[in-house]
This record gives sequence, structure tokens and C-alpha cells, in this order.
Amino acid sequence: MNRLQKSVLAGGVFVVGLVAAVPGFAQQPPAGPGPGADPKAMLERQMSVLTERLALTPEQQPKVKAILEETIKRNREIREKYRPEPGTPPAPEMREEVTKVRNETRTKLSGVLTEDQMKAYDKWDQERRQPRGPGGPGGPGGPGN
Repeated sequence: MNRLQKSVLAGGVFVVGLVAAVPGFAQQPPAGPGPGADPKAMLERQMSVLTERLALTPEQQPKVKAILEETIKRNREIREKYRPEPGTPPAPEMREEVTKVRNETRTKLSGVLTEDQMKAYDKWDQERRQPRGPGGPGGPGGPGN
């Protein structure tokens, strides 16, 4: 087999592999905190991050976990109530309810965390609400760009 034939064969194998892989990617469950996200996994991920970043004490951990668990539950209920169509922005009422829950969560946490921990929590909360890069809102290739 000459070089040209080898190149054509290699290119063909690549294309066939690519075509075979695309349906598998399309069937992946949604990532992140969308409607398909597992609430328990989300809670554990948040607790892991906050325990480290805020240096939560053993006494604070169950209190913070209970607050976050309630927040995740309420936000899921809000998403179920409004169910925005994919690719459309959430209704203003949904945003208002989510903001209310976020503020209530912050108030509850301020009764458990120290002032320095609250500053670190606020920083974390702000960071996680930023656009998430390519394909996400505000990111390259995402809605709004």
C-alpha cells in the first residue's frame, strides 16, 4: 500500500470513528445544576467545596448542609413551577423567586458562619454564578454572543 492509500485509509477510519461517536455524545445527561442534575450529588459537591473554602468546623457542617439542602429543594421546585423552554431566558418571576431564596439562604448562613466565612461564601457564590465559558450564556458561542 502506498502513502496516498494509507493516508486515505487513515482519514476514512477517523471519519467513521467520529460519526460513530457523535450519537453517544448527544445522549449524555445534562451537566451542572440544570433540571437533570442530581440534587444529592450537587449537595455533596457544594459541601465539599464549602467545607474546604470556608474551613467549616464539625459543628457548622450539619447546619450548613441542612440550609443548602433546603435551598436546592426550593430551587428545584421553582424550576419545576416555571419550566423555561431550552434556550429561552427564565421568566422574571422565576428570577425573583430564585433571588429571594438566595437571599434567605444567605441570611440563614450568616447565623451559622463567621464574618470571614460569610465573605468567602459571598465570593464563592458570586464566582459560581458567572458565565461558564464556551456555549454558556455570555460565553463565546453561547446565547448573547
